[in-house]
Amino acid sequence: MTRRVWAIVTAGCVLGGLAWADVPQRLLGNKPDLEVQLETWKVVRQADGQESLENAQRAFPGEVIQYDAHYVNQSDHILGRVSPMLPIPEGMVMVPDSARPAPQEASLDGKTFESIPVKRRVTMPGGEIVEETVAPSEYRALRWHVGDMAAGKSTTVSVRTQVLGNDLP
Repeated sequence: MTRRVWAIVTAGCVLGGLAWADVPQRLLGNKPDLEVQLETWKVVRQADGQESLENAQRAFPGEVIQYDAHYVNQSDHILGRVSPMLPIPEGMVMVPDSARPAPQEASLDGKTFESIPVKRRVTMPGGEIVEETVAPSEYRALRWHVGDMAAGKSTTVSVRTQVLGNDLP
């Protein structure tokens, strides 16, 4: 038997925390089937061009923050149709092509998801309706479909974001 679990990480603050996928179970004092741990890292470029990840306690405009969400099936059974989701926090934009693995869907409002690349219809000044690709900087959330997750198995999804400032798009 498989159980349907929707794993949603909420990043209410700009930088990290720990979230559980099955909140009602946690409130009842039970261990959730799917544990979600969110880590935040500041991406720092060294003088030699190499990148390093540092603990992200604070972030300033222009800095790049990497979010890693670790999902672990803590149950003794298969969890069906696991779909990890990572929001893009307010005041940040997704760094293009930084999500690992590549997500299948994105959302412009954090609620409604569409296949990537997200497209929208735009009415031109002459009344013609054209379809255009939405820039990744407008994505507010990403979603992956990892399918069934066996007992004890885990998966990690990640994305990089840039902190907006007065002079950043």
